Amino acid sequence: MGQIVTVETKGDIAWVTLDNPPVNATSVALRQGLWDAVGQVDASGVRAFTDRGEFRGASAVATLPLGSLKNGAIEFAPELPER
Repeated sequence: MGQIVTVETKGDIAWVTLDNPPVNATSVALRQGLWDAVGQVDASGVRAFTDRGEFRGASAVATLPLGSLKNGAIEFAPELPER
């Protein structure tokens, strides 16, 4: 089995991928992999724009319905790269 957590960066975007089948259940290895991934990304921060205003933070995690991504209901700037 390969790494449970991998990080791929393209420009200002970092893709953190979890690979702990069957459901990416939390484990010591998964939590350590996430901790290590956070250390690999640039700490310049993130901005999120919502109907309630602009929010800034050191990092962000978003869990989004696939349908919302497919129908364009959510916008990313810069745009997410094609994979």
